[in-house]
Amino acid sequence: MARGRIRDPIRTRAMIIDALLAALDAGEVSPTAKSIAERAGVSLRSIFVHFPDLDELKAAATIQQTDRVEQLISGADPDLPLRDRVDAVVAQTAQVFTLQRRIRLTGLVESPSVPIIDERMRRGDRLLREQLARTFAVELERPDGEQLLDLIEATTAWSFRHHLVDRCGRSPEAASDAVCRTLLSLLDGA
Repeated sequence: MARGRIRDPIRTRAMIIDALLAALDAGEVSPTAKSIAERAGVSLRSIFVHFPDLDELKAAATIQQTDRVEQLISGADPDLPLRDRVDAVVAQTAQVFTLQRRIRLTGLVESPSVPIIDERMRRGDRLLREQLARTFAVELERPDGEQLLDLIEATTAWSFRHHLVDRCGRSPEAASDAVCRTLLSLLDGA
């Protein structure tokens, strides 16, 4: 082994995926293979040894990122008081937003042309909606329950926080407060 390098293909592959995610998180919208290799501390050749093309790398990174997001998705106990459930959902959506704040932007751009990205993003959205339906099942037992669920989902979505934080300049705490107030307004009279 040259220059004291230890060859560990699993570790190298993970370092490349992590480097792509770190680049996206740092705001690089379309990182090059060269910049990913530099960030990972591997040769450019290593990128293509582990991934036949950049779409394969994007797919692997998407799977890893969506797995991380899905680990954060857990519904609040539906038997808790409404305010406690809302607080739990707001805290969870804040964590999800923090984890995918900049990465999701690229996902939205790439999803029409990279099917695995679109599929995994839709899967995450579906899981979040199902979790919200379980958490607020009591409040959703009404004729317009599906429409109310749409409003809850829109309020807790990444896009709402993105608008508040990145477009309006609100602090993460102010965004959480807005999400909480909106949810309570929607659900208090339910």
